Amino acid sequence: KYNEAVEAVLAVKNVENAENVLRKCASIYSHIGDNAKLLEVVKELGAMDGASEWIGLSTKSLESLIANDVPMAKKFSDQAIKAGADADFVFRSALLLDMMTNDTVAAGEHADMALSANALDFFANYVKATILVGRKDYKNAERHFQISMSQNPAWFVANDYAAMVVEIGNFQLAENLANAALASGGDAQPAVWDTLAAALAGLGKKGDALEALKKAVALPGGDDPRVQLRYAELSLENGDKEAAAKAIGVIDKNLETLSISERERLGVVRKAIE
Repeated sequence: KYNEAVEAVLAVKNVENAENVLRKCASIYSHIGDNAKLLEVVKELGAMDGASEWIGLSTKSLESLIANDVPMAKKFSDQAIKAGADADFVFRSALLLDMMTNDTVAAGEHADMALSANALDFFANYVKATILVGRKDYKNAERHFQISMSQNPAWFVANDYAAMVVEIGNFQLAENLANAALASGGDAQPAVWDTLAAALAGLGKKGDALEALKKAVALPGGDDPRVQLRYAELSLENGDKEAAAKAIGVIDKNLETLSISERERLGVVRKAIE
């Protein structure tokens, strides 16, 4: 009940505690991703006597983000942190921009800063987990995924956690997590159905996996080459060479996004349908 939380905090606002109250409001708005409301609060913070330099830089960053100028938003966000920003909403914005620009180095630094301020921050834990997955440090990644989900079980957290445990062969947990992702708003995301399919295939439920992938490819964004590759593989296993060939045609339009190992899998499918 985020709006009620803001109202409750504002109800006790006075001259002495105004800065702390506004920071709490900003934290709530950043937590739910309401950048317009967040900008209003940060502007109010910046209008206070003795406002720190980083607040003005954070304001410029949010204005740029709302205007869809991501590079400029990141520039001002990074400057705000270098200027001494110490608020969780600044770190969350920085992490979001790091992810949007694929700046994993900055994301790692900003995640550590955010976690030092609040070890339970759901987004910082999520970002830290994804970085650790990239390093194949699955044990520590799992810990951060679990903390993130305990604070905010967003569909993308559950899905990425599921995708990780697919990699380590824990398919039953992956199925449970993928279903949790679907239940929390991920049912419109092809990637979640793809993750569920990977888990089901690992459990030997090839028919159910193929049905999940049929839902994935029918959704907007279902032409993702990774989703189409798994669809081609399972279609081929099911004896449907026509569906596999059609999927390869879709993949060929965006081949550059596939990794080396994924291209090797694609080569196996190509040979099988020739």
